[in-house]
Amino acid sequence: MRTDLFRKKSLERVSSPEQLGDCIRVTNPSVWVILSAILVLLIATFVWGILGSLETHLKTPAVVDNGDIVCYVKADDIAEVQVGQTVQIGDDAFTVVGISVDPVAAESGFSDYFFYIGDVQRGEWVYPVMVDGTLRDGVYLAEITTESISPAAFIFDAGV
Repeated sequence: MRTDLFRKKSLERVSSPEQLGDCIRVTNPSVWVILSAILVLLIATFVWGILGSLETHLKTPAVVDNGDIVCYVKADDIAEVQVGQTVQIGDDAFTVVGISVDPVAAESGFSDYFFYIGDVQRGEWVYPVMVDGTLRDGVYLAEITTESISPAAFIFDAGV
């Protein structure tokens, strides 16, 4: 029978009682740093999922005349717009206060810049949307927030 199945040095290490009180390092400190970073990332994602929001915007031209703001929404998109929605024009935020039931044709009364930023064709039907607030007269690019949803809603409403 073979008596040298284990190395002599290994047997001495196991049988040495003075090493029983020593710490055994299981992981390297850099592993703890990586695990901590992953934990912080997961917590931040969870907080954003509960408190954050994903928004859908509708870009449309806004015409300001005598301080009154009117956005012109294409006929295809008017169903998404409702009174009370937020309108962002530059750094300023406004609110939709009224939506016309009758469309108007985008004709030569509008500037070329209006047609350019609104991606509107001449003669196309657009709906005037009245916005509260005042700005300097001119044509602006407006973004109407048509939907705002919490990322957590995707998880909790998945079965609906």
